[in-house]
Amino acid sequence: MTTTPVVVGGTTDESGALRVSIRHGEVVHRMHIAASIPLFADRADALVPLGLLAAMSLGAPLVVEGPVSRRLLGRLDRIQDIVHAFSGGTLARVQVDAAPADPDAEVATGAGTGSFQSCGVDSLYTFTKHRDELSHLVYMQGLGPFEIDAPHSLARLEHARTLAREAGKELIEIKLDVYDVTLRFASWMLGHGLVLAGVGLTLQGALRRLYVPAGQSYRDVFPLLTHPLLDPLWSTETLEIVHDGCEATRVDKVQVLASTPGALDHLSVCNKDWAVVNCGRCEKCVRTMTSLYFAGALGRCPTWAPRAARTGASRQRRRCAGATGGCISPSGGRCTPVCSYRPASRPGDGSTASDDDHPPRRRFHGGGRPDCPGRAARRR
Repeated sequence: MTTTPVVVGGTTDESGALRVSIRHGEVVHRMHIAASIPLFADRADALVPLGLLAAMSLGAPLVVEGPVSRRLLGRLDRIQDIVHAFSGGTLARVQVDAAPADPDAEVATGAGTGSFQSCGVDSLYTFTKHRDELSHLVYMQGLGPFEIDAPHSLARLEHARTLAREAGKELIEIKLDVYDVTLRFASWMLGHGLVLAGVGLTLQGALRRLYVPAGQSYRDVFPLLTHPLLDPLWSTETLEIVHDGCEATRVDKVQVLASTPGALDHLSVCNKDWAVVNCGRCEKCVRTMTSLYFAGALGRCPTWAPRAARTGASRQRRRCAGATGGCISPSGGRCTPVCSYRPASRPGDGSTASDDDHPPRRRFHGGGRPDCPGRAARRR
């Protein structure tokens, strides 16, 4: 813990971009957020999550330059409790010094409804689910380690533009320079949730509601700083933030996209910045392609080349058959949670075999018996 405060401030430049400074003693870190629309600058709400990450990482008091939403200030203790718990205690609770905004002051307010859109499974699911309600899509360049001008980033941006144009929605394009500074205080898995909150709060002049697509289902939810418990707490008097999509697993979402005309035309999940849209080889591509395959939609997804689709799905089926998910049944169809090998009887007594007949350490992931179908599939 340190008594030297972290001071977070922000100014808008001539282009309307928000320039954020995070000062701790003599050290100054700078972030930059630019958008295709004017950013909300009537309050300092967007500075709070960005500064809070630095202050909690350093164990230092936080000073916010500018007035902050009274509703947001009233929730900061609970926000810090959740962030502290989710970080395993590495992000400490700190004192926050910020002036409450004047409730009678005039501020810009928006009437639109938006959703973050990356053209991935989660954001396309939220778009499909709320299509009639949405007026805006929000696409962020620079959210993560990818270079803004990399072929992958430019191709995904073009898909987002086409998706918005075809659906008759306004696309808000945001360019971020926040990744390197965020990594100084936390892992990206933790820090990116607070970056999303900060970006969302800059859009209060255009939006009344903002959907944050969920990356997890309620069944599998685990601590991240974009979370169904945490995201709604960043809401203010002029913006409601909604964590959306936890009711569906990733497989469920792919099923919905597969049954929605045009929903697969812009699907982009790849993490390789050298790939144009999808490489068809990385873990995330193969995992998504497998879901598409079992939904009967892999051949209808134009963002994978046919050869990549065949080899990627084949690779994952072999994994399902061997190394990562159980065995393929003798009929060649579904994966099962345990090996599908079942001897007809125990040697010598004629009794029916049970799961215990497979040695416990070898029952999963392809089994250990020579005639196990999963083992054979893995060799193929």
